[in-house]
This record gives sequence, structure tokens and C-alpha cells, in this order.
Amino acid sequence: MPSRFVKINPMLSQKWWNFIHEHPDITIFHHPNWMLLLNKQYGYTPKAYGIKNDDGELTAGQPLMKVNGGKLTSLPFTDYCNPLYKTQEDLEELIDNISKIQKEQNIEIRWSIPKHNGFTQTADCVLHTINLDNDPQKIFNNFKHSHRKNIKKALRENLDVEIDITKDGIEKFYKIHTKNRQRLGVPVQPKRFFRLLWKYLINENLGFVLLVYKSGNPIAGGVFLHYNRILTAKYSGADPEYLSLRPMNLIFWWAIQWGCHNGYKTFDFGKTQLANTGLRRFKDGWGTVEKPLKYYTLNKQSSNTEKTIESDLMEKTMDFLSQKTIQSTPIFVCRLTGELLYKYFG
Repeated sequence: MPSRFVKINPMLSQKWWNFIHEHPDITIFHHPNWMLLLNKQYGYTPKAYGIKNDDGELTAGQPLMKVNGGKLTSLPFTDYCNPLYKTQEDLEELIDNISKIQKEQNIEIRWSIPKHNGFTQTADCVLHTINLDNDPQKIFNNFKHSHRKNIKKALRENLDVEIDITKDGIEKFYKIHTKNRQRLGVPVQPKRFFRLLWKYLINENLGFVLLVYKSGNPIAGGVFLHYNRILTAKYSGADPEYLSLRPMNLIFWWAIQWGCHNGYKTFDFGKTQLANTGLRRFKDGWGTVEKPLKYYTLNKQSSNTEKTIESDLMEKTMDFLSQKTIQSTPIFVCRLTGELLYKYFG
């Protein structure tokens, strides 16, 4: 019997597009344009493994990208990318076949999958979502008192919120985002990454930028992606000097209202590490549903001490460029670190 297991290029295959376009569980991260962004910025190679029926049509599929050292990830810089399938049997056959290629490369699935002897759980996170309603006030009433209070404070400060789908909007966000990343002591994605995000997603009606202004000055922003009636909060940040005005509370409230008014069913806050109790409390305060989110890895058959030159260099560099170093040096250090190293974080 011919194998039903197939490998395809998800950025070029019409069969892949036909399959995901009709699937109820598709997210923006299954969209070819998201993979195109990662491919153009970092050179990651897109792949997808699938199960086909007798007519050659896909009944299950998992997109992945080949990143540094040959590792396959679903997907880099993506909180999660769930397998798509029509039946449980299709899913199990898909995962079973993917596990058989472990001799060639490491594989990471960023979603819960059927138990398989080869896979090991490597990350324990949670996912926060809100079930949206066409009446935003119902959603607002579910916020914790502190969030409602902070939204009202931001409104009293006469902050203006604008939706922006222009290239200039993503440039403004990048400046704010860089200041916020420096405050946190972590590198920022390269500027070109955000320019490509605008080109392949925002400019293709798959997302938008929200900017908060104080007296005409942009002080906070967020990048939101949307597809299949799911509104995803992907990037956000505020100028540290204006955090006391609570602009981030206003941004999320504005985005949630936008989702309600435009017929979206889910607002996705993204993943949070299980141990990050502070961020979990913040997201929980929006009346979210918290669900487990686990990553699973299948390691190729090689020495445990095997390392690539690139990964070794990255570890040594990051040891030198500590959180305090980025916080205490000029902002170009935050940017330069991201330019040089971000491709190795995938």
C-alpha cells in the first residue's frame, strides 16, 4: 500500500492552502504569509508534513521550519502552531510518521500531541484567551477591578488610540518597542523583521498596529494579527516614561472592542511561562480562560554533547550581554544584539 505520508512546501502548495483554508482550527500562524516573513528575514526553510487520502487531498498536516543546526520547529517565533487534522486517526498517523525522521534532525512541536515514546515534553506554558461577544460591555464587566480602574485612568489622561496599517505606523511601533525591550534588558527583533511583517501581514489585511498618543506623541503600541475570527496580540510595549498613564491597559481594551465589533470569536493573549506568575495574573485579570500549552521535542540520534558553532557562539555572547548590560548601555546595544543573534533564538 502506498504511503499516505507526504512532505510539501506550505508556501507554494495549493493542496496545503486548500486544506488549511477550509479547516476550522487554522490560525494566523498556519498562513503561508507568516512563514514567508520568517523565511525572508532569517532564511528558515519551510516544510510541512501531511497525511493524504486516496484522492491526494490532505486530511492532516503540520507546518514546520528548518532553523539553525537543522532543527525543525513549529514554528520559530511562534507561541504555538497546532497540527491540523480531520480525525484522531489522521493525527496519530501524522505524528507517528513525523517521529520516524528523528535520525535526520531534532523536531519541536509547539502544541500537545498524542503520546509517543520518542517525544519529550520540553516546555510547560499556558495560553490565555477570551471568548468575545458582540457587546464589549459584557467583556468589560468580566475584567478585574484593577484593570477596569487602569482603563478609566488612561481615558482620564486624554490618551488617543489610533489604528494604523501604514508603514509609518510599524516604524513608530518599532521605536517604542525597542525602548521597552531595553527596559526589560532583552534584545529586540531586527527593524527589517517589522518592515517585512508590515509587508506580508499588515499590508495584506492580516493585522494592524495600535498606537497610543499623548499630546500627539506616540507613547505605546501593539501589533495584532487576525485570521479565522481569531485576534492575536503578538507584540506590545510602552515608552517607560509613560507607564504610569496605563497606556497598555487602554491598548488591550481597544483591541478587544475592535474584535467584538468586527465579529471575531477569540482574543488570544499568547503564551506565558507557567512560572511567570506576574504575567499570568495580568492576563487573568482580563477574564481570560487559561489553558495548558506544552512543547514536545524529538531529538535525533546523536551525542548529547553535540553543538553547532553558531549555538556555542550565541551562548557565550548572551553570557556577556546580560540583562543588566542591555539595560545600562545605549539603546543601539539592544538593537545590535537583536540584529546579530535573533536568528539563533528560533
